Amino acid sequence: AVRARLAEAADLVDVEGYAVAWVARRYDIPVNLIKLVSDPADEDAGRLWIDGVAECSRVLSEYLAAER
Repeated sequence: AVRARLAEAADLVDVEGYAVAWVARRYDIPVNLIKLVSDPADEDAGRLWIDGVAECSRVLSEYLAAER
């Protein structure tokens, strides 16, 4: 029921990032999360994942190079 309600309003769900942020806040540790979408959450996810990871790697590399 909760998942269905979230799906109506949200395009993305970030479970892992929330956990990292929660622990960092709990222990007063500064954290920055940089997240990229590597694949859709549907039946094509496995097929598209490898292409998505390659693209995310490229984008993240460019971002980190610009931050230096």
